[in-house]
Amino acid sequence: MDCIGCFLMISSIVLILIAISLGVTDFSWNSGAVISCFILGGSLAIAFLEWNFKYSSCPLIRKSIVKIPEISYAAGSLSFGYTAYIVSLQFLSIYFQVVRGNDSIGTGLSLLPIIIACALSSFFG
Repeated sequence: MDCIGCFLMISSIVLILIAISLGVTDFSWNSGAVISCFILGGSLAIAFLEWNFKYSSCPLIRKSIVKIPEISYAAGSLSFGYTAYIVSLQFLSIYFQVVRGNDSIGTGLSLLPIIIACALSSFFG
C-alpha cells in the first residue's frame, strides 16, 4: 500500500474542493485563502503524479495502464459523462426548488424517475 501516494492524492483533492467551496460561499475568488488552497492543491497533485509514476514501488495508478490510449480515452470520456450527469442533476434540483417552488421532498420525488432509470440502466447494462 502506498501511504505517501494516498496522502498526496487525498490532500490535493480536499484542498481543491475546499477552494471551490470557499470561493462560492465565504470568500471571493481572488481572496488569499481560495488562491492558496488552489495553489497548494495543484502543487500536491503534481507531487502525487511525480511520486506515483517515478518513485513509488506500489503505485496507485500503474504506468502500464495509463500508457494504453484506449483506457485513457475511456476514463476521460466516463469522467466527462459522469460530470455532465451530476451537473444536470444539480441544476434540475435548483430548477425544481426555485422555479417550480417545490420543497426538498418534492424535488427529490421529481428527480426520482431519472435516478431510477440511471440505476436500472447501470444494473442491467
